Amino acid sequence: MEPEAEITFEFTAWPDVRVRQVEGLEIYLQQGGSGMLLPPDVWLWNVEAREWDAIDAEWGLYAVPDAHVYVNASGSVLLRVGAKEDAMEIQDVAISIRGRR
Repeated sequence: MEPEAEITFEFTAWPDVRVRQVEGLEIYLQQGGSGMLLPPDVWLWNVEAREWDAIDAEWGLYAVPDAHVYVNASGSVLLRVGAKEDAMEIQDVAISIRGRR
């Protein structure tokens, strides 16, 4: 990613595995390239407040507090990632949703 660039991802659970009651949400960010870079800025779309919430995710696995406000009725999560002042490479982005069907 170029310096100060942003990208938005939409993750949608398969209809057969969608949860009605969200109990947990985890974000996994894996740094690409070499060296230790600062983690990107990360935001999640808050379905209830209808706005982007900044979260304090680091490289690796991050458990999101109040997970239910970030998963919409169709089982989708919107995640925005932004490079800081330096260019960065992200190798992997993953979302895990836990809950009951």
